[in-house]
Amino acid sequence: MNKAQIDLLRMLTARLERLSVDSIWARRASGLRGSLIKALESIDEGDPISSENIELLIELSFEILRNAAREIPDAEPNGAHQKPNKEEIMPRNYEGATPTQYQRIPNHTRDDAWIKEFLRRSEIGHLAHSQGEQPFVTPTNFWLDEKERRIIFHSNIAGRMRDNLEHQPRVCLEVSEYGRFLPANTALEFGVQYRSVMVFGTVQVLDDATEKSEALYSLLNKYFPHMTPGKEYRPITSQELARTTVYTLQIESWSGKENWDEQAEQLPDWPALSQDLLTPN
Repeated sequence: MNKAQIDLLRMLTARLERLSVDSIWARRASGLRGSLIKALESIDEGDPISSENIELLIELSFEILRNAAREIPDAEPNGAHQKPNKEEIMPRNYEGATPTQYQRIPNHTRDDAWIKEFLRRSEIGHLAHSQGEQPFVTPTNFWLDEKERRIIFHSNIAGRMRDNLEHQPRVCLEVSEYGRFLPANTALEFGVQYRSVMVFGTVQVLDDATEKSEALYSLLNKYFPHMTPGKEYRPITSQELARTTVYTLQIESWSGKENWDEQAEQLPDWPALSQDLLTPN
């Protein structure tokens, strides 16, 4: 390895470090930068490194930099690098942003049709609510009312959740599922297959008895579509309705994400995983 290649590795290491944390490519850049640092440490210690690995590291670095070119400050003409300013090294300022702005990896984002289908078939959500400065998360079943663009869920007539929602009706509902856990040959690249939706909005308590009853039957029909009130089970009574709180979460915004890669990325500075580790049991 000649001096020019070593200088190129040092330059690429510095350039990858300057990627914004909000860059689509930041995660890959972080892992690859670790491989570059390890390679440079080996060179400094006099340990041999194959030219194939060096060329692969250089190629991967340039690939990431090309894709993130619009987010990277120009290098100085003489090859020197100025100290990054605050805007280059600090995370994005989320103050004043809407809850669904600035997804870190846009290619994982899913559209409204995907979100609706996911919510239709998902069974359990987790509702984030609060009382003063104390946050709570409550698992709940739910039904998506697509016509009215709202989420229906319920609880007892009295309790912590109802009290919280009456005092602070702004909430977030999280719904997710996961698949396989994905091994990798570097710690940073271990991952998991997942799908998730975040729903943001304001909760109201339904007071009208007819509307409450219709909402509860819709909720029951989601989970027990093969059963009919008045046939397999006794219909809701007025006494039962009076003991139940039915909520409507009016949807203001939502976002969906999916990352279902078959394998985690493997980096070239460590031996590749064997097929038996990559293949699910």
